[in-house]
Amino acid sequence: MRNVDLSRATMAASDLQETNLIRANIELAYLIEANLKVAKLTEANLRRATLIYANLQYAKLKKADLLQADLRGADLQEANLQEANLQEANL
Repeated sequence: MRNVDLSRATMAASDLQETNLIRANIELAYLIEANLKVAKLTEANLRRATLIYANLQYAKLKKADLLQADLRGADLQEANLQEANLQEANL
């Protein structure tokens, strides 16, 4: 699912474990309690996405844009956030 457009999608509690979402547009998506464990989100656009209580363990978020994303309660254990944009993100 590389380069896919999931902007404004509602995927609450979805199982997206190990999904390849490299360079995906996930802006304003609703991902409360989504399982994104080990997901590949390198360079993904997650601006203003709602990721409350999402499982992002071991997710690859290198260079991802998380501007104003809501990550309250998200599990970021061992997530790769190298060079990710977390400006104004709610952690």
